[in-house]
Formats: sequence, structure tokens, C-alpha cells
Amino acid sequence: AARVLRASPQEKHVTSGRSMKSNLRICPQCGTETTALTCRNDGFGTVDAGRYKKHDPTALIGTLFQDRYRVDAVLGSGGMGSVYRVRHRQLGSVHALKVLRGTTGSERARLIREGRAQSAVRHPNIVAVTDVVEVDDAPGLVIELIDGPSLSAWLREHGRPTAEAAEPTEF
Repeated sequence: AARVLRASPQEKHVTSGRSMKSNLRICPQCGTETTALTCRNDGFGTVDAGRYKKHDPTALIGTLFQDRYRVDAVLGSGGMGSVYRVRHRQLGSVHALKVLRGTTGSERARLIREGRAQSAVRHPNIVAVTDVVEVDDAPGLVIELIDGPSLSAWLREHGRPTAEAAEPTEF
């Protein structure tokens, strides 16, 4: 049986001597442990430490999904999931695969709704969704791959756009 040395609403100590905070959270982007809902280092939302599993997005490289898409590379990874460069096995076409991790039923449904809505829109400034797949019990959207820098790389090079430059355009 665990021996409680000291207990407060925030902290419980067990016989291992390790401190286990009941409200401990982790930033999936940088790994910082905190009790805040938002990471002080990068502003990303934090997740419950008890449910957090460290994810290695490179583990999927070379994997074939639904006998159609082979993962070639990781394009980016963050707190909600990862984006991969995939190649359609028979057509040879290259796409991006957006995969959510640790999804709840409502998050899964939201991604599917996002895919349906996005697949119905054709516009040069909106990537096309071409397929929905399951990746290790997680939903994934196969989307058009756009060649170019990531948003963070673009912002580092160009800085934040002015309000005028960020004005929406009419469809």
C-alpha cells in the first residue's frame, strides 16, 4: 500500500519518494511540466500528464496504410498530431497525411467533419482533402501537399504580416 507522507489539494507523495501532482500537465510541444492550461514557454495548450504518451512521429516512416499510402517523411509534429509526406503506392502521387493523436470521439468526429467540409471546397488558397484513413486507431486526412516552407519558417523569414496584408479576400 502506498504511504502518504504529505497531502495537499495539489500534491500527493507516495512511498517511491516521487512527487505526483494530481493536476500536473505537460506541454506536448516542448515537454515542459506545469499545472497551467497553457505552456509558459511556447503558448501551446497542455494535456493531463496522467494521459500523456510521448509520441515519436518518425516511427511511422516506411509504413504502408490501407494498402495505398506509404509514409516517406515527417513534415511536422505538434501537440495535436503530426503531418507526414506520403506517396500513393499505385499512382505514385505525393500527398500530406494529417493524423491526430489521443483523440476522443468528439475530436475524431470533428476531424471527419473538417475533411468533408474541406473536400467540398475548391479554391487555390485551400488545400484539397482527397481521402480519410485510419492510422493506428487514429483518424487521418490525406490532403494536397503544398511545396514550400512551414508557417513558422515563413514567419521567421518575413515576420508577422500587417493587419492590411492579413485582410481576408473575397471568394
